[in-house]
Amino acid sequence: MEENTVNLDEGGDDWLTTYSDAITLLMAFFVILLTMQEGKGAGPGEAQEPPTSPSTPANEMVSEVSAESVQKIEQELQVLRTEFDLDEKLRVTRVKDGLVIELADRTLFKSGQAKIKPKGLGILGGITEILHEIDVGQSYKIEIEGHTDDRPVKSRRIGSNWALSSRRATNVLQMLIQGGIPENQMRATAYAHTRPKLPNRTADGKPIRKNQALNRRVVIKLELPNTERMALSLLD
Repeated sequence: MEENTVNLDEGGDDWLTTYSDAITLLMAFFVILLTMQEGKGAGPGEAQEPPTSPSTPANEMVSEVSAESVQKIEQELQVLRTEFDLDEKLRVTRVKDGLVIELADRTLFKSGQAKIKPKGLGILGGITEILHEIDVGQSYKIEIEGHTDDRPVKSRRIGSNWALSSRRATNVLQMLIQGGIPENQMRATAYAHTRPKLPNRTADGKPIRKNQALNRRVVIKLELPNTERMALSLLD
């Protein structure tokens, strides 16, 4: 009787080929997985953002652009002063939190009145156009302050310095809104005679006319967020 024998050597190396293929596929899978992880899952056709250099964070780059735009605004306001022959009637001051634009009351209003004069409308129109160059997105704020001297208001329509400073500040704010400045980024504040730049009177109560004229003013404050303030100080 013939015995049925199996040749174990026959085809004995085939399993090695299968094992090698499996290892190759597994390595390819891990390479693809690692590549996707490094690409943060960006899909086909999506451009990956280059990493930001630690020495120039994105927020600092934006701040530098914003500060440069404020510097440009400062320069253009000086041009506006010359154009309207304002001399000392328009002052521009850089402060730690932004920029201050100060206008003598006679450049915008008649004595004791809150209606803006035609020349004042032109000046505010120029300021509005310049303010549109602010490059800090929606983060900046503008405050309009109304200030008077300590003399009583004689107009029956405007009963006090508080009312006069409030109406003047509000009218200036309305002009800026009409010029396209977002109203949710502005506020108007009345100070009347409570924050004089210089004493209105001498120690014995005599009025100092020159000081009173300086105290009657409208102030437009451009307030920047902290990051832009820091970049602005670097330009000094």
